[in-house]
Amino acid sequence: MFRVNLKDAVVVLGRQTVAWDTIDVLLSFYLIIFLQLMLEKKGRLTNAKDSFNRLLRNRRMNTIVSPAIMGLLPSAAVMTICADMVDRTCGNT
Repeated sequence: MFRVNLKDAVVVLGRQTVAWDTIDVLLSFYLIIFLQLMLEKKGRLTNAKDSFNRLLRNRRMNTIVSPAIMGLLPSAAVMTICADMVDRTCGNT
């Protein structure tokens, strides 16, 4: 497709797999995911949702503002947390 020699592609893949930049990014992601799981296990994320509910006292604003603030966290899995917060805030309305 790109006319890249298979040998060159394997060499580049091998170098990048063990490069410090790649390992650094992976370790950062693993640390963030670990911290997120610890917060979920201890119920701190539920406490954050409840605190947003008490702070804003408006379900519509809470549905908008809390995911926006939580979305600033550097984790891809925060999307599921935000979805759960919106689901619990809105209920079946």
